[in-house]
Amino acid sequence: PSFQHLKQMNRIDYRNIISLENLKEGLKKTKNNYVPGIDGEIKGNFNDKKLEILHKELKSQNFKPSPLRKINIPKPDGKTRLLSAASQRDKIVQAAILIQLEQVLENVFLDCSYGARPGRNCHHAL
Repeated sequence: PSFQHLKQMNRIDYRNIISLENLKEGLKKTKNNYVPGIDGEIKGNFNDKKLEILHKELKSQNFKPSPLRKINIPKPDGKTRLLSAASQRDKIVQAAILIQLEQVLENVFLDCSYGARPGRNCHHAL
């Protein structure tokens, strides 16, 4: 294949990121959150109607990420550690972007590469 063909093949299209199908996959990829983000939304309450609204906001480029919700979590030694929770909407958008990135980057990475790749971890590297 020509260089132009490879260049075209490795493109990430915004329309693919914001497609309703990709956003649904992004929702599936997010973990069940017991600590809601600043908007109070959790995964279990996120339905198709909310996904359609998110899709429309992304399509019209009116989507604005929310600030992180910051919570102090107590540690066994009596101190606390800061936990930052993103909103469910932001997590879905991040996962949708990751899905598209992985499709392109998995073809570029060497088979011996294990860092931060789906289905691979440091134990597999050993």
